[in-house]
Amino acid sequence: MSAALSGELQARLGLAEGALAVQLSRLGRRVPRGVRHALEEVAEAERLAANPRLLPRIDPQRLEAAHRRALSWLKALDPAARRAQRRRALAAEVALNLGLGTAAVIAALALAGRIGPGAG
Repeated sequence: MSAALSGELQARLGLAEGALAVQLSRLGRRVPRGVRHALEEVAEAERLAANPRLLPRIDPQRLEAAHRRALSWLKALDPAARRAQRRRALAAEVALNLGLGTAAVIAALALAGRIGPGAG
């Protein structure tokens, strides 16, 4: 289960290859809280499964539900749409900064008396 989720995180979100627990530490806020909790449950179950004494603590139904929830959210992601949205956000940020910079220059020139009424 964790290998499938790890592969999807790598393919859909561009996280580096590695264990699911390591990928979770690098995930940040890129996924909703509920999906993050589901991923953490699967990673915790993987950790518990490594120890035979702790294996009975894993609830198979809960683990399967967490796996399905995380996998369905990841499958619904479109990497191309995420890249396009990031490009649009960057373009909007650049446009806003240019507008604010232009306004600051105009305000500075107006305060210096070089433009506006009475400049001349």
